[in-house]
Amino acid sequence: MKTKFLISCFAIIFTFSSCSIEEDEPQFDLTESLVAHYPLDGNTDDLSPYKVTAKRKGVRSTFDRYGNADLAYKFDGVNDHIRVPASEHLSFTNEFTINLWLKTDTTNLQQVLYKNISDTSKNRAAYGISIGYVPFEDEEVVTKDIIFSIAPYGIMHELRKFNYEKDRWYMITCTLKDDTMYLYINGKPALMKYIKGEISTSSTLPLLIGNDGSGEFPFKGSIDDIRIYNKAKSTEFVSHLYEQ
Repeated sequence: MKTKFLISCFAIIFTFSSCSIEEDEPQFDLTESLVAHYPLDGNTDDLSPYKVTAKRKGVRSTFDRYGNADLAYKFDGVNDHIRVPASEHLSFTNEFTINLWLKTDTTNLQQVLYKNISDTSKNRAAYGISIGYVPFEDEEVVTKDIIFSIAPYGIMHELRKFNYEKDRWYMITCTLKDDTMYLYINGKPALMKYIKGEISTSSTLPLLIGNDGSGEFPFKGSIDDIRIYNKAKSTEFVSHLYEQ
C-alpha cells in the first residue's frame, strides 16, 4: 500500500512538473508588430495587415531553402528587383527588425534590401542589407561580409560580419533598438554597435529588394521570406524564427 502511495505521489509530482515546464516555454507570435511580410511564394503579396503588394521586375520563381519549387525568387544580378511602394509604416524612428533568407551565387558587391534616404542620395540607405565590402587600403578586394547599414540624417552606420559561402542559404536578421544596432546570422547574435545621437530612418521612397537606388549593385541569387517588424525583436524571438 505504501509503495502504491509513493508511486502515486511521484506520478502527481511528475505531471505537475511537466505542465510547469510547458507553461514556462516562451510563446512567440510571429505576427505581432509585423508591418511587411513577403513570403515570395510565386507572387509578391504582402501577408501583413497592411497588404501592400510589391511590384517585381525580371525575377523568377525558384527553389526555397527547403528545396521546394516556386517558393522563393531568383535575381539575375543585372537589373532584376522587387519594389515595395513608399509606405509610411516602413519608415521608423527608434526601432525595427528586418528578417530574410538569402543565397548568393557570387562574391560581388550586392544590395539585398535598400530603403533610400532621398532622391539626391543614391548610395546611402536609410536602412539596408548588402553583401561585400571594399577596404580603403585595397580596392581590388571584395570581402565576404554581410552588412547591415542605416544612415539616419545622412550619417552612415554599419555592422559588417561573417565570411559567407556562395550557394548556401542564410537567415539574416537586423535590429535597431534606440541607440543600438544588432546583426544576427542564422538565428545567432553576430555583432552589435552603439550609435550616438538621435536615430530616425524615415524615408518616403520605395523599398527595393535585389538592387539599390543607383542600380549599380544588383543582387545575384535567391531571396525568400522577408519580414519587417516595427519593434526590435529579442534574441529569443530571432532564434525561434530561425527554427520555423
